Amino acid sequence: MHLSIKHSQAIEDADLPINPSQSPADILFLSFTDSDLACMAVATENTDNMRLSKLALLKHPLSVDLYIEQVAAHAKVILVRLLGGYDWWKYGVDELSKLARSKNIKLIMVAGHIHDPRLCELSTISKTELDAIENCL
Repeated sequence: MHLSIKHSQAIEDADLPINPSQSPADILFLSFTDSDLACMAVATENTDNMRLSKLALLKHPLSVDLYIEQVAAHAKVILVRLLGGYDWWKYGVDELSKLARSKNIKLIMVAGHIHDPRLCELSTISKTELDAIENCL
């Protein structure tokens, strides 16, 4: 089920910061959609070195900063699926991109039903790899 976007408020414009309180892992998967997270949870149920995170919990920039410091900075691969594209989570996308480049982390950022070239530019894997992953999702 897909929800249509009826307003243009950025996700960072709302809510109070929270501490994500998640332990680090080599692989991170972040998404706004429960179905993405549920599918990935089933696909990786025997993997203890992967963390799934709901982006709705990382709305506030301080929450993003805490998540990056406590969790993302220790990852080897970060996969982010943003159905709304870059504009829906600008601060998080920009900060993860800076982190990935500074720590040589494989960052994969894909949109949902739309193609967002800004996410491609900020990812740290090749376009061929990115296209293959985007097609799988």
